[in-house]
Amino acid sequence: MSGPLAPSPLADTAALAGWLERALGVTGLQIDGTSGAALNGASNDTMMVRASWRDGPDVGSGGFVVRRPPSGPGLYHRYDLAGQFATMEALAATDIPVPPLVGYE
Repeated sequence: MSGPLAPSPLADTAALAGWLERALGVTGLQIDGTSGAALNGASNDTMMVRASWRDGPDVGSGGFVVRRPPSGPGLYHRYDLAGQFATMEALAATDIPVPPLVGYE
């Protein structure tokens, strides 16, 4: 991700930082910025996150995409993020390109 990120109303940055820290197995993770997607999908709320952390003596940083069921009225009656995650996880073992997955909760 490049450029500044505008704050996302979806972000509970303290909770998200703790979750990412545990999922990545790092310490001192800080959310450096969040942004709602320019064209948020009709099926899920999407947020881009920029974070930095410590991994032992090393410093790391990265960008992440966080998806969750819609916070307001949605297009569908049911939002199966667990199924979407499982599908992407299965595809990761094939030649079909998928982004690296950090976790699902």
